[in-house]
Amino acid sequence: MKKEDEVLPGDYIAPKEAFLPGFGTYEKKGEVRSCSTGNVKKDMKRRKAKVMCKPQIPKMQRKGLIVEGEVDKVTDSVAFVDLFTARSKSFRYVPRDNSTVLRVRDISDNYTESARDAMRAGDIARFKVVDITGDSVVLGTIGKKLGVIQAYCSKCRHPLKKKNGKLVCPHCKNKEERKIASDYGE
Repeated sequence: MKKEDEVLPGDYIAPKEAFLPGFGTYEKKGEVRSCSTGNVKKDMKRRKAKVMCKPQIPKMQRKGLIVEGEVDKVTDSVAFVDLFTARSKSFRYVPRDNSTVLRVRDISDNYTESARDAMRAGDIARFKVVDITGDSVVLGTIGKKLGVIQAYCSKCRHPLKKKNGKLVCPHCKNKEERKIASDYGE
């Protein structure tokens, strides 16, 4: 990731041919633009631009908060997650550029050998905040409604469909496993 300049909502970031719109961005007339105030980060490997929000109000993290985000990177022991903005009647949570991780032991009640067995980069998932230590937020997906809510085929990048508890690509027929939420794809 390469850290760029600060942007405001509507600011031009890059042409769509060079970067896909990611977190905090949108595409309009072939251009990737910012939809929030923050710093631009460009993922040169995945060719994706995103804007890391600068909170306009204090972040109000707490254990038990249900949040959603995009899985950025997965190793055997953890998945790194970019959280989306969360709103409720009593507060608004605006993610910051800090360490947000899902540890392999917090994925399921059942034994999970590797975080790669449950999540892949690019998956959209629902998490529960299980611990907050300094600037680190630890997430979990233990629970029926927690886990991947949208996944993409690792071979052809088409959206996967849920079929008999497994995920199947309707385009290339590839079958994949994830820790999916009970309402996957709804």
